[in-house]
Amino acid sequence: MSPSPPQAHLNVEIMPQFVEAVNQAAGGELDVQLRTGGQMANAGNVYDRLQSDVIQIAFSPVPQLPKSFPLLSAVELPFIIPDAETGSEALWNLVESGALDADFEGLKVLGITAFPSTTIHTNADVGVLDDVAGLRLAGSGQALTSLIQELGAAPISLNVSDQYQAIDRGTVDGTVMIWTAFQPFRLAEVTSHHVEGPFGSAVAMVFMTEEKFESLSPTAQAALEQAGGREFSRQFGAFWDRVASEAREQTAALEGHEIVDLSDQDIEVLREKSAAVIEAWKSSTEGGPEFLDALEAEIAAIQAR
Repeated sequence: MSPSPPQAHLNVEIMPQFVEAVNQAAGGELDVQLRTGGQMANAGNVYDRLQSDVIQIAFSPVPQLPKSFPLLSAVELPFIIPDAETGSEALWNLVESGALDADFEGLKVLGITAFPSTTIHTNADVGVLDDVAGLRLAGSGQALTSLIQELGAAPISLNVSDQYQAIDRGTVDGTVMIWTAFQPFRLAEVTSHHVEGPFGSAVAMVFMTEEKFESLSPTAQAALEQAGGREFSRQFGAFWDRVASEAREQTAALEGHEIVDLSDQDIEVLREKSAAVIEAWKSSTEGGPEFLDALEAEIAAIQAR
């Protein structure tokens, strides 16, 4: 199950290939079928539908799930994830090492992906960080909403599927969102100014219940693990990097759109404001400092290769 619309890049270039790989490897012991666009579940109820066996495998962005994943939310902190490909491989390594077992109790994670850094998208004239103050910005996840507050803006919790209408109606002035959402949710139609910086990432995963996974035959289990895993996760991240770059280029070519990078001075201001968010996350997350150190170490090792 993928909650994104059928035409979303994800449901054209990633999920169908994953399903095909599972079915081929299972040799007839599984018949995985892809359902998209909320046909059987959406981001708000996917976890419950998984638990009740309405669906057996799900893809979902983690910030939209009702269940809390405290350690995994480290990805949402500013200045942590350099790019989606690196972040995805690092996260899988931590899944495999057991560092995320506390978050994934009762779940079987088949693949995990970080996203590229979020960008501030508004219909207001925003060119520097100070311009964000006073705006109402859609966002999800505790770290992101805390950062929005540190920037002097008002965070409004909205699922990505509701953001187009909210911006169009003036309920919010914009969103802090990844470029990957622009194609499936048509956000370029309701925004015009875009500020890029290391505002934090997000994470999504392909997962099922551990109980359902354990009920499958060894052949079926091996098929799922073979289709998922480190290489699947790394390629998933690389896919998002490409999609984000394409969406940025397409938006930049549209009349009336302006994309700006934070100046060095604004980067330092953001770093100062982010410090409070990061420290608050560490102090409120059991095992948080250790996990963040492990995540940064994995990223550094990948970058050093």
